[in-house]
Amino acid sequence: MQDKRSPFMTFENTTLVRIYYQIYVGGDGGGEVREAQLLTTVATEAEVIEYCGAMLQYYRETGIYGERTAPWLERLGFDNVKARLSEPEQRKKLVEALDQATAAKRNDPWHEIVGDRDVKEKLYSMDRRETVGAGE
Repeated sequence: MQDKRSPFMTFENTTLVRIYYQIYVGGDGGGEVREAQLLTTVATEAEVIEYCGAMLQYYRETGIYGERTAPWLERLGFDNVKARLSEPEQRKKLVEALDQATAAKRNDPWHEIVGDRDVKEKLYSMDRRETVGAGE
C-alpha cells in the first residue's frame, strides 16, 4: 500500500525508500550569480550521466568561447535548454557527439603499457650490464 503523499512504500515491517537524483543548473557568471533551477529528476546514476553529458555537449555547441553557464542559460533561456534536454533522441545525439569529441582524450596509457611487452620491459626492467662496475 502506498501513501500518495510520501515517496515511501510500506509492507508490514519493511520500508522501501525510492531514491531519485535531482539535477540543477545555474552558475556564477563571474559575479552575476544565477540561482540553480531544477532541470529534471531521474531514477538512476546512468540517467544522471546521460543528462549531464548532454548538457555539457549542448553547452559546448551553443556557448560562446569564455561564456559561463549563468549567462549562457540567460541567453538561451532555461526553458529552451530544459526542453532540448528533455527529448530522449536529442539527448542521445548530444551524448554521442560528446563521446566522439572526447574519445581521443580517453586513451588509457596504462593499458598501452600493460599490452605492449617491449614498452613494459623498457620501462620496468633495468639493464644489469650498466650497473656492473658502477661502484669502481
